[in-house]
Amino acid sequence: MILKQVGTYDCVPEEDLLHRIDRLRHLMAAAGIDFALMIQNVDRFYFTGTMQKGMVVVPVDGEPLIFIEKGTERAAMETPLPFTVVRNDREIHRILSDRHILKGKVGLELDVLPVAIFERLKRVIGFDGYANVSETIKEVRAIKSPFELAQIRKSGEMLTHVFTRAKDEVREGRTELEIEAALMAESRKMGHQGFLRMRGMNQEMMTMTVQAGITGAVTTFLDAPITGAGVTPAVPQGSSFKVVETGVPVTIDYGGGYNGYITDETRTYVVGDLKEVFRKPYETARAIIEDVMTFARPG
Repeated sequence: MILKQVGTYDCVPEEDLLHRIDRLRHLMAAAGIDFALMIQNVDRFYFTGTMQKGMVVVPVDGEPLIFIEKGTERAAMETPLPFTVVRNDREIHRILSDRHILKGKVGLELDVLPVAIFERLKRVIGFDGYANVSETIKEVRAIKSPFELAQIRKSGEMLTHVFTRAKDEVREGRTELEIEAALMAESRKMGHQGFLRMRGMNQEMMTMTVQAGITGAVTTFLDAPITGAGVTPAVPQGSSFKVVETGVPVTIDYGGGYNGYITDETRTYVVGDLKEVFRKPYETARAIIEDVMTFARPG
């Protein structure tokens, strides 16, 4: 397989995919949804093992139908499940109609589905009623299998390696961008997938943000506590040209990404001794973390 020759490619096991689909069906039945129709990339990948362009339809009491419009040869290498090659939505409508799947209520990813695409699906595919299936999908995804836990551990190994190297890269006179570039090179050499995803409208995320002192106080639109100043108002977040100073804290927020699974960690570094003005907030944050650790537990 050519993909394994050029990358790691831990394909999703068939038993995982079938278990996810069965779990989705069970929750759909409880919610009164007759079939789910998914077009969002991550949802399709989660239930099929491939992100090639297409659509996934899961009837509450029938076999799933995977439609691939583009990237069919690659899809065959990525998913163990059978799929149907289609050219457009009209072909999908015909197949679903022939199998009497379009009757009843359809579950759609209404939290991420644009109105224009919704209207097109309603016009071309056709359905009687609809409901939001997004929360149901998230409920399925919340429980991780042994395969998924292994992917998370591999993602976490990237965190360990990158933060171990960070102490050698954080030096006086270096810019945030220079530190990020050096550490991201290490990350990519380990097989980091390259970028991270956030579910939602206008939600964008940097893989790494380095903040040297004052840039840690810069706010922006992003629904995240650590954003950075960035280098342009067109992308108002991330590392900047700010230079590292002795005694001033440098925070590094980094997300490991392997096979779609994310681990995230933020650590603080300092060149020399931390200046007194920063000691109280640092000790306060540390005390909060230690307090949480006394009552935090699995579940």
